[in-house]
Amino acid sequence: MDRNNFRAYNALGVIYYHQKQLPKAIAEYQNAIEVNPGFADPYYNWGLVLRDLQNPREAIDKFKKAIEVDPKYAYAYNYWGLALEDQNKPEEAIDKYRKAIELDPENYYAYNYWGLALEDQNKPGEAIEKFWGSHRTQP
Repeated sequence: MDRNNFRAYNALGVIYYHQKQLPKAIAEYQNAIEVNPGFADPYYNWGLVLRDLQNPREAIDKFKKAIEVDPKYAYAYNYWGLALEDQNKPEEAIDKYRKAIELDPENYYAYNYWGLALEDQNKPGEAIEKFWGSHRTQP
């Protein structure tokens, strides 16, 4: 295993993920982590796979690890929130979206997910505010 190719392993994992070859994606994320455990992306990407596999608890563990490695990883908070929603924990999810926006005020995904969580809680006025926040930050 070439010690300089941790990004390549992660990128190959992303390709496998998009091809829905999830075991191969996980193997490449594991390779990237083995080579460089201080690289947050493969933990995050592995969490995405686990969430797709309907395993939110393990996905959350990976998102937490990505944040442990990179405390400013706003997108890991986005998907940690979504995994919490998968477990019917909308208030905890909203806390994660709030943290994602705190880290990256331009993170329109977090505004959108927060709005959807509020909509699911039958809070349309608050949801609209978040959706407008999302609209203002889109490229």
